Amino acid sequence: MKKFLTSSVIVILFLTLPLLSFAKTAISDQELGLLSAEAGVTLDFTAPTYTAGAVSGSVMVTDWLPFKFAWGDSDGFGSYSNAGWAGYAGSLNTTYSNIIMYNRMTLDVGSSGTVTKLNIGLPSILIHPVETNARLRIGLDESLSGGDHQYALGSFYNDKFALIVNPYGNADLTISNHADNTQGLEMALNNFYLAIPSDEIDISWGDASDGFTCDTEFRSATSLGAIATNVTLAYDSAGYVGLRNYSHGGYGVSNTPMLISMSGTTSIDVGTSGTQTSINLVLPTTVVNAGLANIIAPLVVSTAKELPGSQIVGILDVRGFSTTMSGSMQIYAH
Repeated sequence: MKKFLTSSVIVILFLTLPLLSFAKTAISDQELGLLSAEAGVTLDFTAPTYTAGAVSGSVMVTDWLPFKFAWGDSDGFGSYSNAGWAGYAGSLNTTYSNIIMYNRMTLDVGSSGTVTKLNIGLPSILIHPVETNARLRIGLDESLSGGDHQYALGSFYNDKFALIVNPYGNADLTISNHADNTQGLEMALNNFYLAIPSDEIDISWGDASDGFTCDTEFRSATSLGAIATNVTLAYDSAGYVGLRNYSHGGYGVSNTPMLISMSGTTSIDVGTSGTQTSINLVLPTTVVNAGLANIIAPLVVSTAKELPGSQIVGILDVRGFSTTMSGSMQIYAH
């Protein structure tokens, strides 16, 4: 999810650039004098036009979440050498689905020999508390179709979420395709942080369509209270698992944000082998909360994404949490 949000924020920034080109106000001589002689573009979001809590910025983006988002790769990877697509479908904006941009953003493009890269100096971005309700899918084309079950990875839900991208205001991304000039997204991250404010959140992952069926097993007459027979248990209706009223914080400070730093290079490829589509994801080095944090929440299974009912599996209680993650993975439907 963090990776998905990072990619979504980058896409949003690109989508807003054409809107800025329609501005009709002439730049004064004084303003021109403040511009650097070096080629490149700076977007300044520091004017306090919109405010949320302690954050003020000059740009607010509303209704920012598209109903469907797809990312594709025409030459795949490894043995998955045909085109593949990944994304989500069915997501809805809520009243509070707003974004405030503040600080500054820079754009530069440069080449070294035959290799060209884009460098983005990120602004700081506050994503307001927002409900997420989307089905994650992969597929052979951008429609992300092909049957409800075959290409659906699952459904993700949370009742509210807030995220600050680049809270310190000095992060940048360097973006290119692969060094061997094949398609695929590579991003080098520098001083990149995410901050997640502490608030109670219901968050779940589920199978909204076909559930699962257990292997057939023999049950004795004693266990069944009837004639011994083979039994197949089917849990073939929607089911969800998640955390109810999840919260995190530092020792003695309940509203301490969760800090996530990402560094190094990350890459994303999507490819298909036969009818199997897979995502190949190389992770950046990710450090979660270098300052120790506490996490507490009940783990719940339920028939609905909002996690109603009393099927509490147990209570998650983590003290002094800080961890580092790196590596790679492939993601596909079974």
